[in-house]
Amino acid sequence: MSGTKSITPGIHVLSAAEYHADPCPEPSASSSILRKILSGSARHAWLAHPKLGGAVQEPRSTFDLGTAAHALLLEGEDGIAIVEADDWRTKAAREARDEARAAGKIPMLPEQAAECYAMVEAARDQLRPFGLLAEPAPESTLIWRQGPHWCRARLDRFESRTVIDYKTTARSARPGLVDRLVWSMGYDVQIAWYLDGATAVTGDDQIQHRLIVQEVTPPYALSVLALGPAAMGSARGRMRAAWNVWAGCLQKGREPEHWPLYDPEVVEIGAPAWLANDLSIEGLEVEGEE
Repeated sequence: MSGTKSITPGIHVLSAAEYHADPCPEPSASSSILRKILSGSARHAWLAHPKLGGAVQEPRSTFDLGTAAHALLLEGEDGIAIVEADDWRTKAAREARDEARAAGKIPMLPEQAAECYAMVEAARDQLRPFGLLAEPAPESTLIWRQGPHWCRARLDRFESRTVIDYKTTARSARPGLVDRLVWSMGYDVQIAWYLDGATAVTGDDQIQHRLIVQEVTPPYALSVLALGPAAMGSARGRMRAAWNVWAGCLQKGREPEHWPLYDPEVVEIGAPAWLANDLSIEGLEVEGEE
């Protein structure tokens, strides 16, 4: 395992805790930080960064099937811990749960584990024709520099010149319907960032990508997606716009005043198309008023 004290550009195997603490010598950009800029502001990114605002994200206190399936599918059984209990009410069960979390594992009850295994088995069956995620393997961390600034990315899988990212959804993963999830969550920007990082680290500019999105309810259907040329161009444009904000703010300093919120001006808004088509006020008149 790579030590975080003397991290260098390249491909590393780090724990999730090491990665999220930012192993780089200076504050580094990541896809989640860039997406904070796009969905919020530079100040939102500053606050979320462990070496800047340092906001701590509390671990999930309740079982999340998507997170558990992610761990089991990608890391194998080393990423989970099954606690033999009916619920978390007993002291012994809670202690076992806390020990699992301290070890970086996801604790689950037998009933939850059965659901998780069913979801992962469904994923493996559907992914077999694609030759994807056939065996568990550690997640890869990419570290690189872009000019004077450090960058990082934690890939679910990087194999056969392909970056693979696995997501779950409580909605439909049906092709055509799942597209909105990709845009709303900024997964397109994440893919563009991962590809740029993989190319920077390997020197290979022909790396492909696959985005897997699986439903968390039976029959646990999934889609394997890839951004088309136009979508990739848009993703790279948004990614670079966020990067420019990041690099510009970091160049000015680490103090929050260098990381602005929204522009201090009145913003005029218009009616969306769907509302403009539904602006009829017939039947809303009040009798007796002019």
